[in-house]
Amino acid sequence: MNDAWLRREIAKGVAGLLALRLDGAPAADSATKTADIWLVAMTKGRDWDEGKDAGRIRKAFETLFATCERWPAPAQLLRE
Repeated sequence: MNDAWLRREIAKGVAGLLALRLDGAPAADSATKTADIWLVAMTKGRDWDEGKDAGRIRKAFETLFATCERWPAPAQLLRE
């Protein structure tokens, strides 16, 4: 699976969440590791298609940006 696009989307989304400085957020210096763990969670038992899913993932992160008051779990992104 070529997941470079998914890795980029998750890295951008995690960076956006970190910028919000939400309660429970990981330390900023662990952003790369945090994105790596989100990638593992997002790909567990799932196949992603860049053409169908890149925009959906961006919109899901945007929803989290607008609604989260605490650091979210990857499961919240998947529900969005």
